Amino acid sequence: MSIGDWRIRLAPALIGAWLGGCCGGPGQPECVRPTITVSPGPGLLSISGSGFSDVSKCAHLTMIGLPASTGPVSIGDPQCARGAFQNFNWPYSYFNCTPSTTQTVFVLGRDTETVVVASQETSIPWGSACGLSGYTKCGGEAQIPCATGSRPGASGGERR
Repeated sequence: MSIGDWRIRLAPALIGAWLGGCCGGPGQPECVRPTITVSPGPGLLSISGSGFSDVSKCAHLTMIGLPASTGPVSIGDPQCARGAFQNFNWPYSYFNCTPSTTQTVFVLGRDTETVVVASQETSIPWGSACGLSGYTKCGGEAQIPCATGSRPGASGGERR
């Protein structure tokens, strides 16, 4: 495993440990211990979570671990009840490729009140020239080619 792989694997745990001490004191939110589970399906991640703060938008979900031209991907903010959410479905699609392998990614669930982070490793189909529609930058230096009709420097799938 390369040093880069170790950094990606340790980052969610270190962020959670560093931010986890900001609760329970006077004027601070209640301490939480969030967890998430991720179930990948064809073109879809289904995410559930529990242990978040008891607010309607208890978590912000993000995916990390894709190539630099894609960067962190904001998945969304699920509706919560009593600090939990079930089956938050995030559909995704590709441009420029038919995936031929898999890419390890991490889905992060950040508690919106305490900023405590839960993480879950998963994998999605991927390939060397793949782009994630709406997220991957294309056409620039060291970026994958844009899909036909897309404008260079845009996120894949954006039209001219």
